[in-house]
Order: sequence, then C-alpha cells, then structure tokens
Amino acid sequence: MDHNKIGEKVRKIRKKQLKQTIEEFAEEIGVSTDTISRLENATAKVNNIEVFIRISEVSGYTLDELLLDTKETHENEK
Repeated sequence: MDHNKIGEKVRKIRKKQLKQTIEEFAEEIGVSTDTISRLENATAKVNNIEVFIRISEVSGYTLDELLLDTKETHENEK
C-alpha cells in the first residue's frame, strides 16, 4: 500500500470529483481536518479502515480502487 498514491488519489477525489474543501470533506467523513491533511500528504499513516470505508461511501469508489494501485480508471475520473 503506497500511502503517497493513496493520499494523491483522495485529494483528487475531494477536489475534482466532490469539489469540497478539506473542512467539508472531513465533516462529511466524520474525522478531523488534521486526519484528512495527514492522509492526503502522507505525513502519517491513516490505518483506520473506517476512514476509508466512509471515503468509499461518499465518493462511490470501492476500497480496492482507493487502496490498491489498479490500472483501471474509475468512471468519475474521466
């Protein structure tokens, strides 16, 4: 699991797909803005699966799409 790639993917989802600020996204996910910042910047590992489940529910991405380096592109990234 590459935390840098996951962070980049989450930031891209938040900004481009959901068009949310870090504050809006954190509130919707149910975590602090610090947690989202650490996740997006890969400054600390976020290993709480509940965070990723909430991101998956909010964004429509599967956990595999979020956490694995798949070659497939999610339909909403186009």
